[in-house]
Amino acid sequence: MKHIRNIAVFGGLTIATLGGLFVTSQRVTSTDSPVGNPRAELIGELQDALKDPNLSSEARSLLDAKLESQQVDEAARLAAPKIDKSTILPPPKAEPTVYVRFEPALVSLGNPWANSLQYRGNNEWNGYVDDHPAAVVAGNLFKEPEQGVLNVRIWWLGDVPGRIYEVRIPRPTGELTLVAFDDTTVTASGADGSRWRLNVKSGELTETK
Repeated sequence: MKHIRNIAVFGGLTIATLGGLFVTSQRVTSTDSPVGNPRAELIGELQDALKDPNLSSEARSLLDAKLESQQVDEAARLAAPKIDKSTILPPPKAEPTVYVRFEPALVSLGNPWANSLQYRGNNEWNGYVDDHPAAVVAGNLFKEPEQGVLNVRIWWLGDVPGRIYEVRIPRPTGELTLVAFDDTTVTASGADGSRWRLNVKSGELTETK
């Protein structure tokens, strides 16, 4: 009796080694094998190999067992529940940021306001510049108390950038205090009695009576 030493499938060619003999079977392409399904391709190759009348009983038995195993696995795959991709909901879209509008106003800071121990603030204007939330803090420098300063911040709005800048009064005034505002222009009063108007949008500063 010749013993089967090896069976292998290479593409469409099935090779069985029986003792010292090689038995081959060239596969005929099956039109009912799903494209891209390796198991269905292998099943087709095994079925084609079994059509070879020159196969010994041992080789046929081994191929039959291999074919049955692959058919069971394929049947289980086909019986598995299918995922209907049309029922898969897309991820929710990110909601745009919504800003709660507030009424522009002057706000007392209560305790002295400090930024990195550089500024001292008295009060603040909260308002809008081209719909961007904005703020102006009036005060002076810690190390130079006579230097009045206005700190401005205009926040980003969506993808539109904002702006942060400071305006120093060109002569000694002492600490500044915001006393009025009109649209995007704020008015500050210095400790020396001087008054200054700042256009928050342009950054232009003018002294006023």
